[in-house]
Amino acid sequence: MTYDEKAKVAEDALKPLLTDDFLSTLALAVKTCGWSVDHIESADFVGWCFDVAEKEKPDLAPLNY
Repeated sequence: MTYDEKAKVAEDALKPLLTDDFLSTLALAVKTCGWSVDHIESADFVGWCFDVAEKEKPDLAPLNY
């Protein structure tokens, strides 16, 4: 199995766990921690989760910006 095939299987297994409640909490967490961490990387990860869930990405601008 290729890397891409393995990634697809893993994403398909993850997708049902990315519920609206979970994604909402994740988005709030990245907005709240803001620039106390690498916000670009954090927001990219959260955006990736929304992509896997096939949901529209929210505004992830830090709350403390």
